[in-house]
Amino acid sequence: MFACICLTGTVSAEPGPLPDEGTATAGQPDPEPSKPFGSSLELGDEKKTVEPAWEFYVHKADDFHRIVSKRLVSTANWLDSFFQDERSEIEENTSTLRLRLSSFMEDGKGVKGDAQLRLRLVLPELEDKFYILITGEQEDTDDLENDTFKKTAEIDDTRDRNVNLSLRYFIKKARDMNLSLKVGARVNGFSPVAYGGPRFRISRHAGPWLIRFTQEVKWFSGEGWESDSRFDFEKFLAESLFFRARTEGYWYEEEYGYFYEVNFSIYQVLDEDRAMRYAWNNYFETRPSHRLDQILLGITYRQRFWRKWLYFELSPQLAFREEDGRHPSPGITVAVEAFFGGRNW
Repeated sequence: MFACICLTGTVSAEPGPLPDEGTATAGQPDPEPSKPFGSSLELGDEKKTVEPAWEFYVHKADDFHRIVSKRLVSTANWLDSFFQDERSEIEENTSTLRLRLSSFMEDGKGVKGDAQLRLRLVLPELEDKFYILITGEQEDTDDLENDTFKKTAEIDDTRDRNVNLSLRYFIKKARDMNLSLKVGARVNGFSPVAYGGPRFRISRHAGPWLIRFTQEVKWFSGEGWESDSRFDFEKFLAESLFFRARTEGYWYEEEYGYFYEVNFSIYQVLDEDRAMRYAWNNYFETRPSHRLDQILLGITYRQRFWRKWLYFELSPQLAFREEDGRHPSPGITVAVEAFFGGRNW
């Protein structure tokens, strides 16, 4: 599955031969310029029409833009796949079984262990437009750990584990646009909850930036509507450094106010099996008053080990919560993941 990215590629800017000059034939009208911005130089009774050389460089600039844009998209896709970002989890087209074992420890809060399982079955007989997702989660989600860093220090071993069964149908699948519809059920004891809704993603280039907008709306029986809106702004900082700024907002029908995040991440690719992420996350809420609820600083080191389908992850973090008077609260997550299925290891 993992694409091998080239972060050292260059584009040749060496000019080729300039367009030939055309000379008017004696006794005949001057030839019209073959390009709209050709120029004429008058030499006595004769004229020369010179083809514009700048078009050569325009084509080179277009080629350069295409290559850089392709590298930017490929790098973003590789990093999202390597770190198992939500977008990669939803849009990749393979049947997989993913098992994650993790342990989170925070100063004065104890240790919490967790085991998560996600099974996705792509249905190729239906032209790869459907897949079935089965997870054992507290919430409906397409990925096991959307954010490695822990926003809360609370550890509740008595909370119930939900089983989620869902079906996603892809209406549109393209590099720059994705539209799908998801329906499913969340089962917890004898109180199943049905849910469903659309998800839309569009990507556009703006100079050196890749801009991505994602919108997801869901309806839950007995709980009402919720909305998740996200903007991503991405660019290269250097050959092995990739920057992402993300603004994401959440609205829940049963909750008062609006919740949103402003996050900044720098990804460093060490080699094809190792990468790091440096994160600065800011969590806001608007009720009972608009405030910055938490600041979280973290580093994630992720590495494939022993086999291509095994991952080790180490994520130290430092949280500054409003409820704790902004006192720093250190914590760390240690995780191991195993993948089975249609990935190209």
